[in-house]
Amino acid sequence: MKITLIMVSTLDGVIAKSSDHNAFEWTSKEDKEHFMKTSKSIGVLLLGGNTFKASGRKTYQGRVAYVLTNNPQNYEFGENVYPVSGTPQAVAAHLRAEGHDDVALIGGASVNRDFLKAGLIDEMYITIEPQIFGKGLHIFDDDDVDIKLQLLEMIKLNDNGTILLHYKVKNGADKK
Repeated sequence: MKITLIMVSTLDGVIAKSSDHNAFEWTSKEDKEHFMKTSKSIGVLLLGGNTFKASGRKTYQGRVAYVLTNNPQNYEFGENVYPVSGTPQAVAAHLRAEGHDDVALIGGASVNRDFLKAGLIDEMYITIEPQIFGKGLHIFDDDDVDIKLQLLEMIKLNDNGTILLHYKVKNGADKK
């Protein structure tokens, strides 16, 4: 199974000002278009609970979605949206057992971090928006990691300087 991380960040590496800050509100139109196109081509989404709530959606047209949560009763799930819980390894095993070959991870800071540290991410799409927030949520704060990446593609998405970076993850827990 291939897991592709899709995320957006400011130039200073902040993915949100706080856990309540909605990335769907500050990103460019081009980033949103990239997300829609890429997630639809993959077909299966894995979201963190906060990301699911922030999206304001209950379903994702043309896609199956799984929401990572230990409290599914706190969410309203639409058609083809299912709760899932457990370690990154257990969740990946569950998705594999469901017959999914490709998964788009759009988790949020802690979910993305946990899957990266577990060595489960194969590729990454990171949109860099030309903004600086300073304080906020970073995918890695005080974590000691050494994840090597190989740049596959770099695309300037608009005249403001939004850049899309596409990486292959070269190493991780099971890629050394």
